[in-house]
Amino acid sequence: MLHAAARLLAGVATRLRRYTAADLVPQDHAAWQKLRQAIRRRFALRAQGRRFRRDPQAYLEQVEAAYLKRALPS
Repeated sequence: MLHAAARLLAGVATRLRRYTAADLVPQDHAAWQKLRQAIRRRFALRAQGRRFRRDPQAYLEQVEAAYLKRALPS
């Protein structure tokens, strides 16, 4: 499960009391941003793995082309 910890916590918490929209607003915006970045990185890594498993040759050619584009001056 991708968000197992969050699902477990949400499942337990919603049975303890009712939540309003105001309760869902992040209190620490910086911590929330950091969490979102970590989740995006995990999604990106999973997507790269899927692309590689689907067609390793095409994936490696794409990575090489991107590397060469950055390494060589325009």
